[in-house]
Amino acid sequence: MVSPARRRAAAVYLVRRHGISERRACALVGQHRSTQRYRPLVPLEEAQLVRAMNATAARHPRWGYRAVWTVLREEGWKVNRKRIERLWRLEGHRLPPRRQKRSGKRAQGSGENSSRNRPALAVNHTWSYDFLSATTRRSGPIRILNVVDEFSRRSLGSCVSRSIGAAAVIRHLTKLFATHGQPQAISSDNGREFIATSVVSWLATYGVQAVFIEKASPQQKPLRGALQRHHAPRSAGH
Repeated sequence: MVSPARRRAAAVYLVRRHGISERRACALVGQHRSTQRYRPLVPLEEAQLVRAMNATAARHPRWGYRAVWTVLREEGWKVNRKRIERLWRLEGHRLPPRRQKRSGKRAQGSGENSSRNRPALAVNHTWSYDFLSATTRRSGPIRILNVVDEFSRRSLGSCVSRSIGAAAVIRHLTKLFATHGQPQAISSDNGREFIATSVVSWLATYGVQAVFIEKASPQQKPLRGALQRHHAPRSAGH
């Protein structure tokens, strides 16, 4: 059996959430309209408690009912937590949405850095690098960092590992610089490993410009197909 109070709350929810009439909402929950419209007399003590609760909630808009209940207890109200929770919900209090922390840096790309607007003019003029995800026969995920020279369309080398962070990107580029020389610029998307301050600063020490394409614009990737076709060397041991 559902109590009239619960049916009343259900009818109110249907009216607010779905915009239907009170008559239809009462018919759906099996509540008589006179019962739905009945408002019990609130004792004076509870009315004062509600006012105190609302005042505390207004002073601290990011608090929940537990924190408000603690303050009310400190102010001398002899009330248990469940009662405050019930009154809190009846008054329609809700916590504001939490601010989501940004992870890493913001995207730095621009459409001006697309391969169409910045074509490679010679070997080692512009490199491109990107990640490829794969799975081994042991059902373990791996990441593959492919590096390609845009002008010659030649694969310069791949790095394969279970995890590749900014430090691993720097180590891989160090080997490639020693083997192939260093480019004037290196192009990528806005992956956190590429826009990391450590990577951008390290490239700057070699005079290499870090070029980022516009966020969520894979069509701007230079040699996108070539970067995705190059696989890891078999000597990787995965």
